[in-house]
Amino acid sequence: MVTRMIERLNILVAHATLDAFNGMVLLATGAVTMDVPVNIFLTHDAVFVLKKENLEKPLEPETKFPEVKEAYKNGLESGKIKPWYELLREIKEMGDIRVIACGLAADLFGVTEDDLPDFVDGIAGVADFVGGAGENDLTITF
Repeated sequence: MVTRMIERLNILVAHATLDAFNGMVLLATGAVTMDVPVNIFLTHDAVFVLKKENLEKPLEPETKFPEVKEAYKNGLESGKIKPWYELLREIKEMGDIRVIACGLAADLFGVTEDDLPDFVDGIAGVADFVGGAGENDLTITF
């Protein structure tokens, strides 16, 4: 039996890599299945990935092994692995997940709320993310 030990899962994504985005979705899925709310904050080049025009551009896994890159590529092409943004849309329907783009990064890359897909809840400053973190929360960074 799994006991809920945390109040909320906070995920900070600062890298535009397949590892970071897949890790974000994987952990958010686990939290949602345990009825743990999830707060996702994307910053740096991860915000650039959020632009509607960039969503379907392939992200590279951060690895030194060509076999790993090939396995990811084959998994995505064959449909064995869903793209991270499709999974995020699906799990947002399952539970309490908030996705926020960093305001500073959005300004830097010229990203507006109109540029963001429907699963992004808005643009806010880092104080919104830090201020929302509670004493019984778990924060993970990618």
